Amino acid sequence: LIATAGWRRRHGEEGGEDGPDSEVFDEVVEGVGAYIMGRKMFGGGMRQAGILAAAGLYALRYNVTRLSEDHARAKRLATMLAELPGVRVDPKLVETNIVVFDITETRRTTEELIATLKGQGLLVVPFGPMSLRAVTHLDVSDDQIDEACGIFKRVFV
Repeated sequence: LIATAGWRRRHGEEGGEDGPDSEVFDEVVEGVGAYIMGRKMFGGGMRQAGILAAAGLYALRYNVTRLSEDHARAKRLATMLAELPGVRVDPKLVETNIVVFDITETRRTTEELIATLKGQGLLVVPFGPMSLRAVTHLDVSDDQIDEACGIFKRVFV
């Protein structure tokens, strides 16, 4: 029943079934495309969406009240980074737990700095060709922020 009347009309082919059930089949086939497109637009194409949703729900239930701690740690990190030679970041713009800083003036590549920082025990990720991103979260303490500041100072000074 693949070569239905609708398929023939679209492709100019002969043959196939033509009757009430082929019209129903045409409507179902046309609806499937819209369903798949709509599902993917809203993230339904992700197989692990339930796991991600569970993590999000847990965070909303148990960790929203402590997000301000992550934000304060990120601001403290950004303030220290702004004092380093060649690093550009405006601590006033850091409002969440994410710190993005420009390293253009250091004349070092993101790959080089990522490897150097990782060798010192500090993980950051690239955020463009000349920017790095550091993130604070539930598992990052004030002491670890102090340690990270020390590592950044050793690497950039």
